[in-house]
This record gives sequence, structure tokens and C-alpha cells, in this order.
Amino acid sequence: MNYEAVVVFDADLDEAAVLAQIEKIGAIIKSHSGELTRQDLWGRRQLGYLMQKKSHGIYTLLEFSGDNSLVKDLERQLGINESVLRNMVVKKDKYAPDLAVGAHPDESFNFGAPEIEDDSPLGGSAL
Repeated sequence: MNYEAVVVFDADLDEAAVLAQIEKIGAIIKSHSGELTRQDLWGRRQLGYLMQKKSHGIYTLLEFSGDNSLVKDLERQLGINESVLRNMVVKKDKYAPDLAVGAHPDESFNFGAPEIEDDSPLGGSAL
């Protein structure tokens, strides 16, 4: 099974510490005969609400494959880890779009707004 995990680390960690935490997660995955297929470090971002009295966090996206026992153990380990503010592990749907950073470098997402070609010199439509 393929899974995605979004992990929010404490923003007080430096980059080396975050990479060390990601390596620990990779070791947990490998110990259960899983494979870490992608890791994207999204960086430091402001949280939507306070988590453990913190207003910022370091977001990471991890894609991996493994079995159900791996997911249970990974969620348990992430819950124990004091550097992790929040985490979410979901089964990756084959029909869901790939929203990882840099997943679609040649495509720009258009969220339903039609592109209008206008030949007027002002670039707007005349009313």
C-alpha cells in the first residue's frame, strides 16, 4: 500500500535536526520492510492555530509504501516524539492529484477560472 504523511515539526529545530528526524522516520519505515519514495521539506510556515503554544511549524511531506503494521507503529512513534507538533498519515488514492511541491513543474493549476484572451489594448473587457 502507498501512503502519504504530513508531519509538522517544531519550528525551533534547525535544518540538521529536522533532517535527522526525517532519517529516523525513514529508519522506522525500513524496519517494517517499507520504502520511503519521496520526501519534500516544505519549510517553516505559520500555523492556522496554536499547537502546543507554537505559532510556526516546519512542514514535511513523506510518501512511502508499506503495510498496515508500519502505519500503526509510525503513528505511535510520531505521537511520542516531542519534536512533532502534528502528523497525519493517509492511504494514497490512485485518483487523487499529486500535490507535492514540484510534482507538476510544466503545468499551472487552473482552479476553474476560465482563461480569457482579450485583444483590447487595455487588457480588460469593455462594458
